[in-house]
Amino acid sequence: MKETPLRISVQNLKKIFKIYYDKGFNLKDKILFWKRNRYEIKKVLDGVSFDVYQGEVVGLIGRNGCGKSTLLKLLSGIYSPNGGKVTINGRLSCLIELGAGFHPDMTGRENIYINASIFGLTKKEIDARLNQIIEFSELGNFIDVPIRTYSSGMYMRLAFSVAINVDADILLIDEILAVGDKKFQEKCYRHLEELKQKGVTIIIVTHDDHIIRSFCTRAIWIKDGLISYDGLTKETADKYDDYLEGKEQTIANAIRDAKGDKLNNDALGKIINIELLDENSHKNKIFSSFSSLKIKLEYQLNSQIKNPLIGIVVLDENNQELFVDSTEINPKKNEVILLLKNLPFKNGEYHINTFLNDDKECLDYHNEHIGFTIKNEKENEGAINIEHIWR
Repeated sequence: MKETPLRISVQNLKKIFKIYYDKGFNLKDKILFWKRNRYEIKKVLDGVSFDVYQGEVVGLIGRNGCGKSTLLKLLSGIYSPNGGKVTINGRLSCLIELGAGFHPDMTGRENIYINASIFGLTKKEIDARLNQIIEFSELGNFIDVPIRTYSSGMYMRLAFSVAINVDADILLIDEILAVGDKKFQEKCYRHLEELKQKGVTIIIVTHDDHIIRSFCTRAIWIKDGLISYDGLTKETADKYDDYLEGKEQTIANAIRDAKGDKLNNDALGKIINIELLDENSHKNKIFSSFSSLKIKLEYQLNSQIKNPLIGIVVLDENNQELFVDSTEINPKKNEVILLLKNLPFKNGEYHINTFLNDDKECLDYHNEHIGFTIKNEKENEGAINIEHIWR
């Protein structure tokens, strides 16, 4: 069995910065006001360790200032560590700072040669890729004007086009794809998906939860200069979301900790039945876009349960959560109905998870409790169907 190559190894990595309060800017200031040169030491990374193997797509998440971008710059060699070690195995390409490595007075074409040579390509290799880079950037005649005249979006187009055409084994990306128009961003992510399928190792810093969950295979949450959690994307992103919401143990946590197994305490409460109804209240499991779906939940509760909640999660074939909601219920009753109006879902199979809890304790949880199908004769392109009228 062939062993997966180790692309990045980070061992006990540390990085500090000196933050000056009143730094002198010239020799006279330093001589006259030498006592003012006060500073504090800020630890940005304080002993970070992890390995990344070929083909992994790792998302770095955390609040602003936690050290994500600093870590990426240490991996790329822009910064030197104050302690620890970084080992890179393979050709590295990075999109970290907009226009890094570009000369403002040179043309886009000239900067392609400069930037690609920094990534280790020879002139012959750059010549072979030049037309491909220019075509992807969509800069047209602007490729032969000084890049100081470029907008931030044009910078991004050129930088991305070079970085993805150097046949890198490792690609580092830091928020740069937040710049530029939506159409080109979508084009970039489609190409990143292709690189992912080819086995390129990618590390990306982003605050976009959708990108983390849909694109990455693994996520690392950095908090206060340390790794707070490193694991599968959904687990890490869920824990980070709960942290942002100030929740140490929530309903969602109780469900996730169950890892899909049924949590059931019959003595306190349980979900006993679920039915899917159409807009005429008839049982059905086949719906069309823009129709209404009624989800009827029947439950039993012990009289001592004071604050019960019941909720549902609608997921697609890839287990992506499309809709999550919960509501307080009356302990003296035994059923509740959720009406979903104008379903925006595309053709496909969907399933529903259900949960019942009291305060922070999950009483009952059912994974893939029931499924339904969306079937349309005709539908639009895109991720969802939106009811619309042309005028």
